[in-house]
Amino acid sequence: MKRKVLHLLVTLAAFLALCLEANMSGTLAMAAAVPTNGPTGAPYTDIAGNFAAADILTLTDEGYIHGFADQTFRPNLPVTRGQFLAYLMTLIEPTTGVTPQSDGPQHYADVPPGNWAFASVASAYAAGWIQADWIGAEPGQDFHENDQASRGDAAAFFVAALEHQKNPLILPRGVSPLTYADELGWFAGIPEAASTTYLTRADAAVVLANMQAYLEKRAHPLVPAASPVLLGWNYGSNLSAYLQQDAADSPLNTFVYDGFHLNAAGTFVNSLSPSYAKDLQAEGKQAWGLFGNTNNPSWTHTALLTRASRLQLSETVAAICESDGLNGANVDFENVDASDREDLSLFVQTLTSVMHQIGKEVSVDVAPPSAGSWSAAYDYRALASAADQLVVMTYDEHWSGDPMPGPVTSVPWVQGNLTALLRTVPADKLVLGMPLYTRAWDVADPSAGSYGIPLIDMTSLLAKAVSSSEDARFSQSLVVYAGPASADYEFWRDGPTVLQSIGKLAANDHLDGLAFWRLGFESPSQWSRILPPGLQGSR
Repeated sequence: MKRKVLHLLVTLAAFLALCLEANMSGTLAMAAAVPTNGPTGAPYTDIAGNFAAADILTLTDEGYIHGFADQTFRPNLPVTRGQFLAYLMTLIEPTTGVTPQSDGPQHYADVPPGNWAFASVASAYAAGWIQADWIGAEPGQDFHENDQASRGDAAAFFVAALEHQKNPLILPRGVSPLTYADELGWFAGIPEAASTTYLTRADAAVVLANMQAYLEKRAHPLVPAASPVLLGWNYGSNLSAYLQQDAADSPLNTFVYDGFHLNAAGTFVNSLSPSYAKDLQAEGKQAWGLFGNTNNPSWTHTALLTRASRLQLSETVAAICESDGLNGANVDFENVDASDREDLSLFVQTLTSVMHQIGKEVSVDVAPPSAGSWSAAYDYRALASAADQLVVMTYDEHWSGDPMPGPVTSVPWVQGNLTALLRTVPADKLVLGMPLYTRAWDVADPSAGSYGIPLIDMTSLLAKAVSSSEDARFSQSLVVYAGPASADYEFWRDGPTVLQSIGKLAANDHLDGLAFWRLGFESPSQWSRILPPGLQGSR
């Protein structure tokens, strides 16, 4: 048995108060037995058939928890608030570097120097793990180290600890640590008949094991080591055409099938043959599925409203990815009400947790910060913390119904959005989405809207050019050509040269890669002029 708990045993040596039962307030009665390690390699005599037996034995062998000198674990006894904190501190020490220190100042009236929990409580307080409003323990008042630990205590300690790391966990605004923990399954494995408020020693073992697994996934995300991501969306055609398209677009390494959309029943319908993923993967490519919300805010609100609905939606996505052999899920929820911002973040957290359990990834498409109300539902920091990647859709700077004509994308606009995003999103989680089209506007009546011009058609329109000039505002050429019904139309030349310049921004900012909407709007020969040097290769 490992000896990682030696410092815990020292701090617990003065603790002669383990509980025999809990009273109505959760305060523990006193007992004479002192938790300690049993003989090395000897199993406990009282955990056979217990739901937590495997976790108890594993965590004991690793030195993170302990039993009693008589070789019992006493799984049904309550675990105290102080004891759970001490166990947690040992468990996550490799991540946090925080250890019990007995020479710190006193912070709580009932935990003076010499108290069994003093070293752990003092170190946790100094490290920022104890948030008074989360656990009801104001500095200078009582900590209640001998009270039975609640689920809220466990969640609050762990969330606060992770918030103070180099790669901090970001708790969504308005979401409690307990809700967050529940969403991520940190209490999974505790029987339904167990208390929904307080933890026993067996419950604590399960929770600690779940937290350990979460840390492992967080430390070793499922994003492939090689980069960059060079992603394209398949849309608007059929499976056979997609596979031909993808074979021609050989520089790309990740293809997203746009075929799963939310319906009024709050679920997705599987409409993809497993051959799509198999054919791409045989060529060393990744195959993903796009899961969209059909731009329907009402359906989206209902689907995201409760923990149960979010979990059901996540499990549906995972089941589709499993059955179709997809590498991951690309979440494309647009036109989401700002009031659903927190629920959207919680859904992505739940989905990523479910998907990681089956070895698959999650990316989320987001509108750029400058998109106004269209971007209000995106908590970029929380989404980036939860998902493997954020794909920022830097297109439609000027959209189809925009009465003010202009480019679909431009270097100054993209750079401004990247600058804003990189204040809260790690560069290695951000994928830059770019358009393979531009828009044409009626010169005589721009308010009539515009129509899309695929990149592949731009050359033929240039042959009809009436004039061409440089627009310094956007660092692009403005082309006027003879369009439908002999009217003059204008478009800003969002062509390969501009796209390559925008792609260089991704390279300069060390982003995770590029994404393109949508495949089929370009010709294979244009990729050499679209992809910038330094962002070419396979995952």
